[in-house]
Amino acid sequence: MLVMRKKQQEALEKEGKKEIIEGILNSLPSVFPENPAVYDRTAMVDLIERGFDSARSYKIYGGRETALYIYLYIESGPDFTKDKNLDWIEDILVDDQWSPAEKMDIIYERLKIINHWELVAMDLDGALAAASKISANFPGEPARCQPKKTGLLVLVYETKNRQVISGKTVKISGRGTKLLPPKNPLAPPGAKSRYGRAKKVKVSGRGSVTDSNGIAQFLPIDPGSYSIIVEDMGAADLENAYISPDPVKQGVTLGKCPICQIPVTVGARPEIKLVWKFNNTGARGMKVSLGTNEFSSLTSETGATKWDGEPIEPQKYDLSIKSHDEATFEFYKVDQKIDGVPKVHLPAGLSTHEFKIVRQSWLKFEAVAEQSKGGPRNLEGVKLTLKWPEGSEDKDFQSVSGVKEIKPIPQTDGPATKCIVKSLQVPTEDTPGVFEFVDLRTT
Repeated sequence: MLVMRKKQQEALEKEGKKEIIEGILNSLPSVFPENPAVYDRTAMVDLIERGFDSARSYKIYGGRETALYIYLYIESGPDFTKDKNLDWIEDILVDDQWSPAEKMDIIYERLKIINHWELVAMDLDGALAAASKISANFPGEPARCQPKKTGLLVLVYETKNRQVISGKTVKISGRGTKLLPPKNPLAPPGAKSRYGRAKKVKVSGRGSVTDSNGIAQFLPIDPGSYSIIVEDMGAADLENAYISPDPVKQGVTLGKCPICQIPVTVGARPEIKLVWKFNNTGARGMKVSLGTNEFSSLTSETGATKWDGEPIEPQKYDLSIKSHDEATFEFYKVDQKIDGVPKVHLPAGLSTHEFKIVRQSWLKFEAVAEQSKGGPRNLEGVKLTLKWPEGSEDKDFQSVSGVKEIKPIPQTDGPATKCIVKSLQVPTEDTPGVFEFVDLRTT
């Protein structure tokens, strides 16, 4: 058995470190194409040396992983794990459930997601490619995924703020290939028991819950093709506005541990609150619609109703409400009356929109002359003078042939709103000279 003495190992590691430093130096212009500082070799060697020591403090030893760590060190400085936008990286680095290779894979996948805001300037794909080339020159490079230890990681994140989503159940289904060991490796050549064999296996609804890094683990798993779904979203999650993502197909090859990203779109989950303008209490029992989206529940005692279906598209909608008696309403935003149909601008996520409302009533009147012959007949031109609300100017109306409807009459004081009949004037032309006020019926 070959035994390597400590001094020999140290010499080998020193030579390997020298080669990886040279590899990183040569890769910097492609990884940081817009940073002229990377051409200062003296300064970069010093920075890389310090990056080595920092990587070792997190037990990062592999050549590929060391290079990826040093790229981050160069990008954001020695304290990059303390950056408020990148402090999640340290949580991953100190998490012992992941191997160094898995840690760096997860970190770079998350960086790809959040780099929508250009938090890092380096070319992330270029860094991954360069690190893989460098790793071949680093002694003692561990295999990233042992044969027959195939795995699958699923990273779930939301597209609005580019944040990972924890606590969601991920399920996979599909068919894999299980490699079975030989029953008798010492059997004569040609005997079936001497060789291993492959067996097709079916996976149905195997589940895992995303952790604080948004990762659902399927370790180990047989190589194969799988369909991935994320549960606990849409109508099943009223505390968020995640739109249930479509199933994702993912192939897994032997000895690999791919990371499958599943972006989740954030829709709108609105709450509409209606209060009476005259006393600021909740308007209970209203059916609310935003465009063609009708809320399933009526407004509660507080006047509120929350959308409890699949989140809807964030955009502008017309608001409409219905009462049990089909009344109409005036709408106010704070105390400003809204002309026309009220609009609701729905942002992505949860939102509450409050409106004050005034119920509108109506009045119907008909002027009828009783005759001794021929029965009653309608009188045209009868002038009715009303006042509402109190303190407003008088409003005049004239009768026509048949029933005249006067609307709307806003209930500015709620059910106690007064509509005062000030006068009723009947024309004398072509009509009897004597009239009797018989009755006034209102609706």
